Amino acid sequence: MELVHAKGVVFQRDPNKDHRWQTRFSMGPLGPAYCITLTDPEATMRLNAGEQLQPECLLTVSLTEPIEMHGRPALCYKLVAAVIELDGGAEQVAVRGGEVS
Repeated sequence: MELVHAKGVVFQRDPNKDHRWQTRFSMGPLGPAYCITLTDPEATMRLNAGEQLQPECLLTVSLTEPIEMHGRPALCYKLVAAVIELDGGAEQVAVRGGEVS
């Protein structure tokens, strides 16, 4: 599990699974770009309700258990398990329904 400070995060519907959301972000201007499935139930509920999440946030990136698909060897996949929105920078952390404020 890793906590990632990401800026410019875009949340979009998964084109293959309409009930799922993806999290797109990059690790700096020259860093790798990621598109990772979102599994945070609170963030998913808010997105489904039409809310916008802050583009600067802390993302808890986790790995799945090994999954074997389509006859290929088992692989672990990255997931965004939690989103902690940063409101106005790292000094203020806003989490709805959580302990941190």
